[in-house]
Amino acid sequence: MAKTYFIINTGRTNAEGRSPINLRICDKTKVKTFATGFYARPGTKDKDGKWESNDEWDFETGRFVQKQGKKKFSVMRREEGGVKEYTNAEANIELGKFKDKADEILRQFEKAKTDWSMGMFEQEFKNKRTDNNFLAYAKSRVKTYQDNGQWNTASILEASLNDLETFDKGLARMDIKDIDKAFVNRYIAKCVSRGDKPNTISIRLRAIRAVLNYAIQDKVGSRAQYPFGADGVKIP
Repeated sequence: MAKTYFIINTGRTNAEGRSPINLRICDKTKVKTFATGFYARPGTKDKDGKWESNDEWDFETGRFVQKQGKKKFSVMRREEGGVKEYTNAEANIELGKFKDKADEILRQFEKAKTDWSMGMFEQEFKNKRTDNNFLAYAKSRVKTYQDNGQWNTASILEASLNDLETFDKGLARMDIKDIDKAFVNRYIAKCVSRGDKPNTISIRLRAIRAVLNYAIQDKVGSRAQYPFGADGVKIP
């Protein structure tokens, strides 16, 4: 199967002296790179001309360095609608999702024995299926609740979605599988930090959990990425 890994395009730098981080796809003679939106300082080369890791980017792991201590380190990512700040740990999670999506497309090509081209891969990678989009699916559940006369349930879910959109501006582009344990834990931490009451957090999480349960039932959700359950997030 083709290989996927992250590289820094050292041939380009922004005003801060940082270079774009790209995902590279290599399959024999076929090579393609995709921008992740993240940037990092490229560092310096050693005596053999090999790039050395620095306090921001680890060339060995192809990830941001997760620094220790109390200070919060962060990186900026250019996204649709502007620039968003991530901690190094959060940025690594996003990079992991980026790579996982590419690897899954390649697995599907291999499983189907598809004689694919980079153009085919790019089309699959850049075009999200709307039936797997979390926000679109969740809003369809709001409509279903309303059609069934479940106005209170619909109102709770709608309010929960509005709060999630405030929490993560990229929610509109997320797949259902992106609402995983890490995402939910980050959301809970944000709710707690701004003083939300446990009962309020519980109501929102139950609304989200119901959407994900329906998604799995409709075969558009992911059991592997399901954030709740026996070993998942505990709802207060």
